[in-house]
Amino acid sequence: VGTDINIYECIDFNQSVDPYGAVMWPGALALCSFLENNRDMVNLEDKQVLELGSGTGLVAIVASLLGAKVTATDLPNFLGNLRANVMRNIRGRSRHIPQICPLTWSFDVGRIYPSHLHRFDFVLAADVVYHHHYLDELLATMSHFCHPRTTIIWANKLRIPLLLNNAVHLSEQLIFDWPLLGFAMLAKMLFVFPFAQNKNNSI
Repeated sequence: VGTDINIYECIDFNQSVDPYGAVMWPGALALCSFLENNRDMVNLEDKQVLELGSGTGLVAIVASLLGAKVTATDLPNFLGNLRANVMRNIRGRSRHIPQICPLTWSFDVGRIYPSHLHRFDFVLAADVVYHHHYLDELLATMSHFCHPRTTIIWANKLRIPLLLNNAVHLSEQLIFDWPLLGFAMLAKMLFVFPFAQNKNNSI
């Protein structure tokens, strides 16, 4: 996006939850590359964008620098580092200051985030399926935030056999009618698949 982005990773080995949101994953790099190189297909300018599992904030930063009105979300214990990374990289560079919000995937997410008050043009997710057991809650959360004009862009590294098992689960349960973008199709969900990780890449 024409500028250097500095991301701090913050791992606290004493924390009580798995530190997935404290490091930068290959899916984030792939999704950022996709957004930057496909602006004619994915126009984020002045669009309402929700990111699920924002982690260290790279995707939220790139989306913001591409003109989006970003709401970046993750578990509460990751928000400090997420907010610091976002503000460090977008201050004075972005027209819209991203919102940083706590969000736990669940079946009753509408209790805190009523759908009529939270409508998004795009829902972004990068490497949100790993060694956890919250896939059903993730899909329910995605479904809650989507409306007929919402586009989901989901980047995830294929981790064998875990993700393939989850892929079968997805193909059986994720039957959305909304437009989806990506490089490879799984049922009605389209993914961006990263194949290599290089944290020194410039985006």
